[in-house]
Parts: sequence; structure tokens; C-alpha cells
Amino acid sequence: MKNKNQQQSGNAKSERVKVYIRVRPFNNDENQRGGETPFTNLDVENGVVSIKKEYDVKDYTYDGLYDMNSTQEQIFQNSAKTVIDVSINFNYYIYSRH
Repeated sequence: MKNKNQQQSGNAKSERVKVYIRVRPFNNDENQRGGETPFTNLDVENGVVSIKKEYDVKDYTYDGLYDMNSTQEQIFQNSAKTVIDVSINFNYYIYSRH
């Protein structure tokens, strides 16, 4: 039985890496400097982040998106726990950068 992240292609198996991101809240220093964000849109439902560049806006799509109001518990329950639950006998890595 394949997990959700594996797809069958003939006799070869391919795996898909899922990417979730969280836009963290501003820290005290950032708030004191005005708390300006490069994001023009955070579409949590569709996992799309719009970032303003010099003269245009670029959209980036992820498997999951958590905004500044998301809690650690929500993030764990909706993404990390799923990885751990389905990854018995599989290798996995959860990366978190602060």
C-alpha cells in the first residue's frame, strides 16, 4: 500500500515532498521599526503567498500555509503530526527555522 506522498509510475515509485510554511509574527524589534511585510496576500486556504518584488508581485504555492495568527498546536496537528502518523517505517525530516 502506498502512502499519500508516493505515486506509481509503471514499475518505478516516485515520492513527493510536501512543503508547509508559516509566516511568523513580528518580533519586538520588527514592531518598533514599523512591522512592514513583503507579503501582499496570504491565501491560507489555497497555500498561496504573494510577495512584492521591485516592480511586480510573485505568487508562490505551497502544500500548506500558516499565517501570523497560527499557533504551534495548529501547525503540529495539521502538518507535522500527519507526517509522523503516516511515516512509520519511512524516513522523514521536519525542518523548522526560527
